Order: sequence, then structure tokens, then C-alpha cells
Amino acid sequence: MTFDHYDGFFRQAMDLEEPAGPFDYQRRLASDYGPDDFPALLDVPTGLGKTAAVVLAWLWRRGRPRPCGFPPHSIAAGRKRILLNHALHSDVNSVLLRSHRQRSRSEDKS
Repeated sequence: MTFDHYDGFFRQAMDLEEPAGPFDYQRRLASDYGPDDFPALLDVPTGLGKTAAVVLAWLWRRGRPRPCGFPPHSIAAGRKRILLNHALHSDVNSVLLRSHRQRSRSEDKS
């Protein structure tokens, strides 16, 4: 599956229906920053999608046809290891699995 806009990619990855979509800060992470000015800290209240913001922005940039200068890996850090482990094992794995399935389907159709 190919997406021309980040909102559609975000909806698919998060299993949302319109009009739901990314918050403005999530959208900006996916498009407004280069590798040298990407924020080192997100000061966003609990429950407003920080994990999705970072992981999906990284996946979006990695999947763009033009080089974006981002590394092929991502590093996550947090103070609360239990919450971080849960987020990494649930959110990230499900997003990566969906992305892999979509890519496999696209390749099969080619």
C-alpha cells in the first residue's frame, strides 16, 4: 500500500478511520524536521501519542522515495522502563508488522 500523505499512513498504522488522524505535532515530526534539527525531547502530556509520533515519523521518512538523511535504525530511551517496554513490545511491533504486511502485499502485486 502506498500513501501520498502522512495522514493516510498514520490512520492505517494506528487503525483509525477519518476524520481521526495525527495531532499537529505528530505531523510536523514526520515532515518538518531534518536529521540535524529533529527534536531530542518531546514535552507532550501522557496519552497523546509520543510513541506513535516518533515511530511513525521514522517509518514514514524511511519509506519515502527520496533520501531523507535519517538512519536505518531508531533508538528509544525513557525513564520508566516498564512503560517503555510495554510500548515497544505492543505499539512498535504492531506498527512494524502492519508495515511489513503492507509492503509484502505491494510487492506481490508488482
